Amino acid sequence: MMAAALLIAPGSACAQIDNIYRFLQTCPDSDPAVAEILHDFTIRSNGVIVTQFPCTEPISSMTVSSYTDPLIVLQGLRVIYYMDRGMSGHLPWTPGTLYDWMKSQIKGIDVRSDVGGSYCCEGFSDGVYIVVKAQDDFNRDFDRSWSGVAGNIDLYAHETRHVAGYGHSSCCGIASGCDNMFETNNLSAYGVQWWLNMVWLYGLIDVGFSCADAGTVADAANWHLSSCNSVYRSRFCTNQPPLLSMPANPGGMCVVRLSILFSQALSNAQICWCSVTNRTYQVQVSSDLNPVGWTNLGAAIRGSGLTNCVTNTITGPPRRFYRTVTLP
Repeated sequence: MMAAALLIAPGSACAQIDNIYRFLQTCPDSDPAVAEILHDFTIRSNGVIVTQFPCTEPISSMTVSSYTDPLIVLQGLRVIYYMDRGMSGHLPWTPGTLYDWMKSQIKGIDVRSDVGGSYCCEGFSDGVYIVVKAQDDFNRDFDRSWSGVAGNIDLYAHETRHVAGYGHSSCCGIASGCDNMFETNNLSAYGVQWWLNMVWLYGLIDVGFSCADAGTVADAANWHLSSCNSVYRSRFCTNQPPLLSMPANPGGMCVVRLSILFSQALSNAQICWCSVTNRTYQVQVSSDLNPVGWTNLGAAIRGSGLTNCVTNTITGPPRRFYRTVTLP
């Protein structure tokens, strides 16, 4: 909950995700990045462009029939947009983010009810699309969870990898369901899926899946570990990826990222953080890290879904620590 070297401006779309469970309860219409996302990626249903995504918060309260496949795709694209925003060098197949890489490869995603499975690719006048199969009630319900959304994201990345010509073989005994070799510097479609689950598990891309009760965190961690060790590893015939072990802190630390801008001329500090709509935050200040030494800085603030900021005039002790506490 201490400050991180992340510069964010008041009212801006937030970088990365602090708590994936809270994030997935929010609807796209409250997200300032959705206009950009729908400009970069077109979502189709059986070839028809979708422009409306009816949604009610919290998403867990929606009926399964209301939680539609196009809405699920948009939720996945929202996570992709934020999850590694501002990062570089963490994905071997591209120098930047997953979002920017997918944007450079495809125009959108077509959800089809007349196909037996997902595939690449389908062409429309505006560009290349990957195709994903429309889901049944059981799987749409599962896609309210982080594990479900993560599974969709790694599938989107898998199919997008085919755009560059990465095909499959049958060397592992599954017809066109295998990749010949795992090479970190030349990851195939299944290699991309393995890598994403690895970085989520180890918190190298930290979406805050550790910000839950122990059982929920264990379920998510076991999903990623099993995906790496039992699902995707077996799809390689030679030089399989390494077997992974469960990390001490699956998913990384649960934090609220702060950006602190100190102005010596104005003798103040501006404390900013990425907020979640309908959550309440209390900024606190202390001259040391004594757990009982924190003092509330002003009144509690209601989250806006954007970047919230407060300004603190610097008086008294020269050393200050800041944190935000999420209130019940």
